Amino acid sequence: WVAPGTSAATPFGAPVDALGPVLALLGRTRFCRVLDVAELCPTRDVSNQTARLAASLVYKFALLREEYSAPENLSL
Repeated sequence: WVAPGTSAATPFGAPVDALGPVLALLGRTRFCRVLDVAELCPTRDVSNQTARLAASLVYKFALLREEYSAPENLSL
């Protein structure tokens, strides 16, 4: 319900509050080099809700990557 603009919505998708800790972990690790955000269907996206959610998650990830980009700050 938080991402109606997907082409194949599933009732057992990842809840948004669970994505925060996962993105934080990926943003801090040097092993994550690529982040893929997929499955946006603009015709189904009510008020750009899904696009805004995806953009905010990517933005948070980018901020973490910037914060931990110095070699001494990289963990794992």
